[in-house]
Amino acid sequence: FKQPAQPMLHKATTAKLVATLDHDNGWHRETAARLIYEQQNKGAIPALRTLVKKGHRPEGRIRALYALDGLGALKASDVMPALKDDSPKVREHAIRLSEAFLAKDEALLDAVLALQSDKTPQVQYQLAFSLGAATGAKRNAALAQLLVKHLDDPWIQLAAKSSLYVGADDVLQQVLADAGFRSSDNAAGLVQELSKFAGTSGTKESLSAAVAKLDSLTGADAKLAQAAVRGLIQGMQLGGQGSLAPEVLAQSALARDLLSTMLADARKTSQNSDAKAPQRIAAIKNLSFAPAEESLPLLASIVASQTSSDVQIAAIKTMGAYTDDAGPAALFEHFTTFSPTVRAQAVETLFSRKAWTKLTLAAIESEQFSAKALDSNRIHFLLNHPDGAIKAKAVKLLGTHTPTSRDAVVEKYRPALTMEGNVDKGRALFTEQCSKCHQLEGKGFAVGPDLAAIGNRGVEAILLNILDPNREINPAYVNYVVETVDWETFSGIIAAETATSVTLKRASGEADIILRVNIESTESAELSLMPEGLEESVSLEGMADLIAYLMSLVS
Repeated sequence: FKQPAQPMLHKATTAKLVATLDHDNGWHRETAARLIYEQQNKGAIPALRTLVKKGHRPEGRIRALYALDGLGALKASDVMPALKDDSPKVREHAIRLSEAFLAKDEALLDAVLALQSDKTPQVQYQLAFSLGAATGAKRNAALAQLLVKHLDDPWIQLAAKSSLYVGADDVLQQVLADAGFRSSDNAAGLVQELSKFAGTSGTKESLSAAVAKLDSLTGADAKLAQAAVRGLIQGMQLGGQGSLAPEVLAQSALARDLLSTMLADARKTSQNSDAKAPQRIAAIKNLSFAPAEESLPLLASIVASQTSSDVQIAAIKTMGAYTDDAGPAALFEHFTTFSPTVRAQAVETLFSRKAWTKLTLAAIESEQFSAKALDSNRIHFLLNHPDGAIKAKAVKLLGTHTPTSRDAVVEKYRPALTMEGNVDKGRALFTEQCSKCHQLEGKGFAVGPDLAAIGNRGVEAILLNILDPNREINPAYVNYVVETVDWETFSGIIAAETATSVTLKRASGEADIILRVNIESTESAELSLMPEGLEESVSLEGMADLIAYLMSLVS
């Protein structure tokens, strides 16, 4: 065996690097692409454009397209011929790269839409994804056709639905106008899902227009109308638009009847202490579709009752769907009776709206509500609030609530490291204080880091992590605050992100899914989700017990 000569591409000319993008060896192509990007030599652009059209290999033509993009030189005119390339892989990547131009280049959009008839499944799959970058009637019609044509293909269904952050109401009407689709076995499922998307992001006018056409679905199609109403109700609930339901659903007799029946059942079941918790919780959520004057008194009575914490939390969350000040008033009145998990949800709800944040600060000032209920993260957020009036009031009321020196707290609890702790007591303390965010031995909620192996880090590290959680923060567990265009505020760690939504997760596994189109701002104070101040509820002996329990888990 004789070692071939090394290509020495780091010494190659720009022309040589561009030509190497069309090489038959993958390493050569990848290395040339990397060097072109690193060098950012604009002199490569003309040769790259030639390679896009005349490259011998599909891999070379694809590399040339991405190289142009990496140089900031890609134009719609570069993508256009690639959409008609003989290779389906080139067409697939051309569709992906067209996304930057679809919203403003009508000719390119038409060329992309022409690929609906492409015989390669991967091309249609990418098309369904990329149409999310476009808007308008043509795009909506294409998504409707893809959904109907590929009704039994779960992958294209998923891709098309991911593009429906807007336009779902129009797509819903188009699929319902297709008689062949209406007779298919899977029609009801798709109708309900499209209706849910529409309810989440649609306007009152667009939803009313869609609902008005449901009464025309009679006979065998009546089940589709029912599926549409169920989906709209779910979507409006998910999108925080439950208060629009009576007005929107009034456009259809069928919808009005279904809503009326649902609310009657919700009022009855939500108040029934003998009903199972999941049934009561579902009923409480449905109360958000009734006017505030009807639902808030019922919700307040549930919050004040001696019922399960899950049911109380559901009632508090549903209160948050309204803007009426009666919700915060009920929470102030009954806050001292709440369990720790219910208190956490109450605080989250009280600060979910800017107006309610002001109300809460006023309640603190009038001593209706105690500032001691706020953790260090919340106080930090208020003291640095973007709203000048809120910040000034917070500084006045909470300025003295500065965090205790963490070094001093750690030193105070250092004797716990040499004390003999009780594992069983530590386990009970973990369940009481830590299980809202951590899961061990199958108990608790997996919101924060996995602690199963924390004992391997030693008792010193355990003490520091408990008492000074902001000393060393894993980026995955930084606390974020998201404010929406409707002035709602959500907080938690970012548990998931998609092209259309962000999911925030907080204590007890509670999660909020926020559509990107509704997000006004996202900020992080670079603080851990875990608040400081555990020492206020854990004694020195208790800390020794907790450390003993965590160390007992070392394998």
